[in-house]
Amino acid sequence: MVALRRDTAKRPSAPGPNQTPDGVVFNFKPDGGGKGKKIFLAGNFNDWKPDNPQYLMTADAGGAYTITVKLPPGTYQYKFVADGQWIKDPYSPGDAPDGFGGRNGKLDVK
Repeated sequence: MVALRRDTAKRPSAPGPNQTPDGVVFNFKPDGGGKGKKIFLAGNFNDWKPDNPQYLMTADAGGAYTITVKLPPGTYQYKFVADGQWIKDPYSPGDAPDGFGGRNGKLDVK
């Protein structure tokens, strides 16, 4: 089971995923700003569902989006989905082929 948090507590703001005691904090700031966009996190942890409301990211005043996901140890692949457009995290610690000629972000959770 994957747990999610969308609270406003202070979270790491470094680009890419950040592993914390509360879970993995995914940060994303779209090029050109994201004001008014709906941005979701999709990956092998949620069957790649691009519009799962549980994975809707929260925007801050600066246009950065975050979500905290509690993931058990393992290797995960993911992308951000901004208004239907799939985007690889440019700050992911690794990557893997997505099967469509692109790349997924890849993360090892310890």
